[in-house]
Amino acid sequence: MLRGIALVCALLVALGAGTAAAAPLEVYTDYADNGVIDRDHSTADLLDSLEAARGDAQYGAFAEAVQDALDRQILGRRPPEPPDPGDDDGAAAGGAGDLPTPRNPDENGRPPWPFLALTAIGAALALSGAGSSIYRRARRSR
Repeated sequence: MLRGIALVCALLVALGAGTAAAAPLEVYTDYADNGVIDRDHSTADLLDSLEAARGDAQYGAFAEAVQDALDRQILGRRPPEPPDPGDDDGAAAGGAGDLPTPRNPDENGRPPWPFLALTAIGAALALSGAGSSIYRRARRSR
């Protein structure tokens, strides 16, 4: 009876290790087909793959691709489109997963309103402090 339980436990551990080892291999296979992780993988699978690739210089590009896939998954973005083979320059032109470029503060030519509001509050505090100081000195001299 005890040997049967030990055998069942050993089989469960072996099956668990097999599925855990298969996840990084599936992610790497996805990366190897076109250099981008574009299939859906669970966060745990991506983290396991990232952990397996860390510390090995040969898998640096793979680790970066896994990190990009994790970032896209967290941000809810779509994977980038693979580069078009007929494209002359061969560079990807920024897909739908890119974040928009932030505006420059001087695009409309005016300072932002929070800056103006904080400047007015600061000026009021400085004037009230100076006025309070003058008032106290005037009362002491009487």
